[in-house]
Order: sequence, then C-alpha cells, then structure tokens
Amino acid sequence: MATKEFLKMEGGNVCLHIWEPQGDVRALYQICHGMAEYVMRYDEFARALNEKGYLVFGIDHPGHGESEGVRGHFADKDGWTYLCECNVKAAQTVKERYPGKKLTLMGHSMGSFVARTIAARYKETADDYIFMGTAGPNPAAGAGIALATVMMPSSRRKENKFLGNLSTGVYGKAEKTYKTPLDWLNTNDDEVQKYIDDENCGFNFTTAGYRDLLTGLKFISSKKWAGMLDKEKRYLIVSGDRDPVGDMAKGVKTVYERMKDAGLNVEMKLYSGYRHEILNDACKNEVTDDIISFLEEQ
Repeated sequence: MATKEFLKMEGGNVCLHIWEPQGDVRALYQICHGMAEYVMRYDEFARALNEKGYLVFGIDHPGHGESEGVRGHFADKDGWTYLCECNVKAAQTVKERYPGKKLTLMGHSMGSFVARTIAARYKETADDYIFMGTAGPNPAAGAGIALATVMMPSSRRKENKFLGNLSTGVYGKAEKTYKTPLDWLNTNDDEVQKYIDDENCGFNFTTAGYRDLLTGLKFISSKKWAGMLDKEKRYLIVSGDRDPVGDMAKGVKTVYERMKDAGLNVEMKLYSGYRHEILNDACKNEVTDDIISFLEEQ
C-alpha cells in the first residue's frame, strides 16, 4: 500500500506517493504519469515492482490528482520547466533517503515528454530511462504554441475545450472501430469505462496548460534532442503499435531511430494490437515482465 506526503513547491504542495517493498530496497523507480490522470492509477504495476525489491514513487503533477493547483494547469509562466522541476525535486527527495541506490525514471504519455526532457536537461536525475506511450516529432507544435499564446490573455487559467479537441480529441478518430471517443486508450472496454467514470481523468487543460504541453512536445520533437542525452545510460521505449499518440508506432520508431543514430544504448518493444495504456490492458503482465527484465540487467 502506498503512503503519501507533500512536497512544498513554488506553485503549491505536490503530492508524492511512495510504494515501499518489504525487506531491503534494491533500487528506485520513479513514475511520471500522463495527461489528465494521476499516479495511483499505477498501483498494480508499482506493487509488482515492490515484489522484486524496487521502491516505487511518483508525484501527482501540479493540477492533477491530490496535488494543489488549478486543474489542468501547471504554472502561469514557464509551466513546462516547473512541471519537470517538480519531478526532479521528487527524485532528489527520495534519492537522499536511499543514497547509492540506482534510479530508473519512467514516463508515460505526457509523462514520457517530461522524462525525455529530464533526460536531456536534468540528465543526472536518473541512471536509466523508460519512455512509454510516447510521441514522435510533431511539426505542428510550434503553431499550437502560437495559437495558445494568442488565447492566453482571456483564458490563461481557464479550461480550453477548443485546444483539447485539437490535441487529444483527434485520437478518438484514429480508427473506425472505436465505440467511444476514448477507445484509443485501451482495447479493454471496461478499462475505458473506468477512465470515463473517473472524475480525475480525461479533463481538458487550461490554455496555459496546453501551451506548456506543446512547449515540451516541441523540445523533444527537435532533432537536437537525442544528441543531448547521456550515452552512458540505458533507455527503453515501449508502446502499443495501435497507439495514435505514437502515430501507430511510426512516430515511436522515429524516436528510436534518432536515438540509435545518436549512439545511445536504447531498446524498443512494441506490443502488437494494443493501444495507449499498455499497463491497463491485456498485455500488462508482458509489459511489466519486460520492464523488470530491463531493470534486472542493471
């Protein structure tokens, strides 16, 4: 069972959840959750890692879950940097309690954008990195930032449904077989319905929140990103091959190829027929086993 505490940050208290294993802690594992969700959705996965001796932790991002702030909003200014620094602060806090223990940082979806930014700009935060459900280069990110900037004066801290429809809204049209606009998340209808019924999931961001998200996406879309990563570290990319966030694996493969071309030690695993939330789908045990195998290679 996870415990929680609050980290004091400039924008308000951020909720840190920690899953401690029984017995000795072998290593540390940090989770950066995705957009419009919260870290306790990873409870089953975290407990599976606990059984192998890993201490797991992660924050609810600002404006998410039990953390303070306007829902779907990181900060009025430089929100992407602030979001990344909140996750770096969580890592530093836990690492100080367990000196000498290796840390693997995993980010899912938007959290993978955070993890990829941290890997480039705060590269000493973790020893290894896992990018789950990530996106390929997005040439439209700059135009999206410009549009959000124009809308900022009137709706900086307000929910922006228009930008929501332009961003994640398009994923609901990725395949004709979808029954609901959120079927892109999962092949399991029950899990999709759980997400729909959860008031802490699926909300739109504020205008500033979308601007910040697109700022992060623009950075990791740049060709220079892969060259900024530490070649001495290990990287794992995992995704469903029917995930529209990764452009049905095309974007994911581009990220992998750019990292290989940069001389990085990177592996990629695609799960055939699965969509975005591979830790909540029928492939979850396989994904968990693959991640544990990656960790055991340390």
